[in-house]
Amino acid sequence: MKGLNNKKGFISIMALLIMGIILISSSFLVYTSKMEYLIINSNKNNLQSYYLSEGKIYKLLYQNEYYYNEILPRIKTYLKYGYLGEYYSNRIRMDEKDLIKGDTHKTVYTSFLEEDNRKIMTFKTNSIVNGSTKEIFAKVNIIKDFYELGIPLLYSNVFNKERRQEYIEYINYIQKEIGINQLDNDIMGIESLDYDNIIISEDLSGRKYFEFYRNLIEYPVKHEYLNKDKFFLLIKGPTNLLIESKGNNDKLILNGVIYTEGNIEINSNLDFRGILILNQGNIYISSDSKFKLEGIILSRAYPFKNLDHEEVIEINYNDNHIKINGIYLPGYIEPKIKVLRCK
Repeated sequence: MKGLNNKKGFISIMALLIMGIILISSSFLVYTSKMEYLIINSNKNNLQSYYLSEGKIYKLLYQNEYYYNEILPRIKTYLKYGYLGEYYSNRIRMDEKDLIKGDTHKTVYTSFLEEDNRKIMTFKTNSIVNGSTKEIFAKVNIIKDFYELGIPLLYSNVFNKERRQEYIEYINYIQKEIGINQLDNDIMGIESLDYDNIIISEDLSGRKYFEFYRNLIEYPVKHEYLNKDKFFLLIKGPTNLLIESKGNNDKLILNGVIYTEGNIEINSNLDFRGILILNQGNIYISSDSKFKLEGIILSRAYPFKNLDHEEVIEINYNDNHIKINGIYLPGYIEPKIKVLRCK
């Protein structure tokens, strides 16, 4: 009987041990499953938070409401003045309708900097999903790269085959989209659609003016004085542009943008500061004249013809003259995300 009781006692102890092991194993499995669920859920929330933060930046850049009302005005102001100052805040508030329920982070912080000879707009924001918050930081190139190559004279043969096609497509895009309807008050817009010749000159008093000729008539059909420091001259069609000074100065100084689809004849010493786009035509410089440009020239082919010697032209890449005039050109401002990461 004693041996039987010992055997029963041993069985009871073993049963308790097995039950304990099962209980511990079950608790461990429950704990592990719960931890895996929390980790998966946390990762899911983190991922959702990341994509929501990323989505805010994409909405600012590519949703018309934000781009035209918030982003584009800030970029133009920065390029024109070098700072936002009193014009715009560095904070953009997103509309409640563009946030998911529970996300209280409406603000996107912006700033501008220069990096690798390119102008950059930065974005910083975060989003919250079920208590999980992710902060996103982005760097965005804001200017079409052709204008930031540091090359003062661009034409198709400057580029390799792939980039050449891209450059030609961009010139075609300018031709299609260019206009003077959205200029600021500090630049004078002048458009020519059907004139044979346009003359830019300076009278004896130093006032600059434009004369418009048509149908081989000896006298101009229109005469217009330049009433601002800068001008945007848009010439559609094969109109000849003649630049000459009738004043007392030994050179003519012009600032702004010239887009033409015809030839340019320079018959006096000319300093041009800005952007010259030559779509189709050529530039001719008289033997007793010199041409100096501070800015950039865009042309389909090498533009200068019949030069007696190369010393009559001096072309310097000038970032300041490019950016303050480039803001009026189609495709000049072209935001492209360069870096997008968690901070």
